[in-house]
Amino acid sequence: MMRSTKSRDVAIDKQLFWLPNGNQSIFTSLHQPADGTTSDVGVVICNPIGYEYVHSFRSLRFMADRLASHRIPTVRFDYTGTGNSSGSARTTGLVSRWVSDIAMQANMLRSEFGIEEICLIGVRFGSALASMAAKQSAASSIVAWEPCHNGRHFYRQLRAASLVSRKPAAADTGILESGGFVFSDETLADMKEVRVGNSEIDAVSDALVITREREARASLESTYENADTEFYVGPDFDGMIREPHFAEIPYQTSHYIVEWVHSRTADETAARRFELDKLPSGAETEHERDGYCEKIIRTRQTGLVGIYTQAENADASGDPLLVLSNGGSVHNIGPNSVYVSLSRTMAQRGIRSIRFDLQNLGESVVLEAADENHPYPEFGTANLAELLFHAKSYLGAEKFILAGLCSGSHTSFHSSLTLRDYDIAETIMINPLTFYWRSGMSLEIPAGKSIEGAGKHYEYALRDSSRWKKLFSGKINYTQLISFIFRYTAKVIGEFFSLILKKLKLRNLSQLAKDLNHLQNIGTHVSFFFSSRDPGFWLLRSEAALVISKQTREGNMDVHIIDDADHTFSKEGERDEFIQKFCEHLEQRYLRREPTA
Repeated sequence: MMRSTKSRDVAIDKQLFWLPNGNQSIFTSLHQPADGTTSDVGVVICNPIGYEYVHSFRSLRFMADRLASHRIPTVRFDYTGTGNSSGSARTTGLVSRWVSDIAMQANMLRSEFGIEEICLIGVRFGSALASMAAKQSAASSIVAWEPCHNGRHFYRQLRAASLVSRKPAAADTGILESGGFVFSDETLADMKEVRVGNSEIDAVSDALVITREREARASLESTYENADTEFYVGPDFDGMIREPHFAEIPYQTSHYIVEWVHSRTADETAARRFELDKLPSGAETEHERDGYCEKIIRTRQTGLVGIYTQAENADASGDPLLVLSNGGSVHNIGPNSVYVSLSRTMAQRGIRSIRFDLQNLGESVVLEAADENHPYPEFGTANLAELLFHAKSYLGAEKFILAGLCSGSHTSFHSSLTLRDYDIAETIMINPLTFYWRSGMSLEIPAGKSIEGAGKHYEYALRDSSRWKKLFSGKINYTQLISFIFRYTAKVIGEFFSLILKKLKLRNLSQLAKDLNHLQNIGTHVSFFFSSRDPGFWLLRSEAALVISKQTREGNMDVHIIDDADHTFSKEGERDEFIQKFCEHLEQRYLRREPTA
C-alpha cells in the first residue's frame, strides 16, 4: 500500500538540451526541483510511438512537472528520428537506438544527481522499449501504462490505422504510413520481433501496471511475476490520446503514478545538491547535423521556447527569419512533424527559421496554467512580439516572415496587422480554417467550414467512377445530397450577387478584404498554401474574391495549391510536395536564385 506524499510540492526548473548518442542528438527536457535538492529516485519517461506520442505530449509533460515538484528529477525525450531529435524514420536500427536512448537518459540522471534508483515509465509501445532497456538502465522499478508488449500486435494496430486512411500507401514503397507518421520496413520488422517477458525485467524489484480494463491483468501477470507488482485500472487513458486540442490530462492516473514513484523514495529527502544553471555533462543547447544547425532559444520575459534552425556553419544574420507559430495545439514540431521537416529542409537551402511554442502550448506552458492548450490564445500577438524582440536582440534578425498552419495562420495574420515596430516582409497562411476566431467557436468545425468541406467531398466524388455507380444504385443518402445542392447553390448565387454589388461599390468590403488591403498598403506580402482537399480556399474566395484577383494579378499575393493533400499533410508525398513548394517560394522571393530541383 502506498504511503501519502511526504513533502510539500516545490517549485520546478526545466532545462532543454540535446544529448549526443553515437552519431545522433537526442532532444531532452530535464524537469528538476528549483531549490537544487533531489530525492534518491530519478525517472525516465518513455513516450509512445507515432501519433500517440504527439497526442500524449501534454499529459506526459504535466506528469514530469508533478514528479519534479516532489523532488524527483525526471526526463522526457524524443527518440532518435522523432520530434526534435536528429535522424529520420529511415534511420537504420531505430528500435535498438530507442532502447539505447532510454539507457543514456538513465545514465545521465545517475551521473548528474548521484542517484542509483531509476524508475522507467513507459506508455504503450514505450512500455515495451522501457522493459527492453531495464537491464541496460539498471532500473529498479518500472511503470507500464497501457502496455503493448507484443510487437506483432502493435504492428497490426499501426497497419489497421493506415488502412482507414483516406489514401492508403502503395504496398511496395518500403514504408508504412500510419496516423501521419512513417515507419520503414526495417523498423517494422524489428518491431515485430519485440516480445516482452519476465526475462527482460527480472532485475526490476517493483512494478506498477496500468490498464484501462481489469481483464487485461491476466495476460500480464506472468511478465511481472518476479517483481513486487501492483495492478491499477486507469480509466482516463483514452482522453490522453485524443487530438491535441481535445486531449485531456489523465489527472487521476497521473497523480497515482506520482504517488507510487514517490513512495519508492527514502523517508527523508536526501541531501543531493546540484547546480541549476549547469548543463549535464555532454549536453548541448545547439547541435549540427546533416547540413543544418539548431539552437534552443528561450525568451526572457515569459520563457517562450523555440528551436532556431539555420544552415550549418553559415552566417544568415542578414537574411529574413521565418517564424512558425503552433499549428493547432501540437507543440513546436508541428502536425505530423511537418515543422521539423520544413525547418531543416529550409536550412539546408539557406533559409533560417524559428519554430516556437506560444505561452499556453508545448514546452512554453507554466504548470497547470488556466488557459493552457488553447490554439487561439488572446495573447498570441503579444507572444510573437516578445519572440521577434528576442530574435532582433540576440539573433540579429531585422526582417521577418510570419507563418503557421491552421491556428498558426490566425496568429501570424493578426500579428502582421498589429506589430508595426518590426519589418514583417510577409505573412504566410497555411490551411487557415478561420480568419477571425471568437470565443465559443468550435475547434473542430469553425464557422464557414461545413459547406466548403462538403463541397470538396462532392468535388472529389465526381471524379471517382465508383461513386457514380453508387449514385445510380440507390446506395447513397439522397436527402443529404439534395440538401447540399440547395445550400451550395444558394451560397454560390449569394456570392455572385455579392461580388457584383462590390464591383459596383454598392456593398462594403468584408473585414478580411479590408485587412488584406491594409497589409498590401503597409508593404507586407501575403501568401497562402492550401491543401486541395481543405475548405480554406473556399472560405478565402467567398470573403475576398476581388482582393485576391487584384493582388495576385499585381504580384502582391501568392496562392499555392497542394493537390490531393489534407489539412495537416498527413501523407509523406503530399507533405514533401508542400515543403518543396514552400522552399521554392521563399528562394524566389528572398534568395534570388533558381529553385533547387
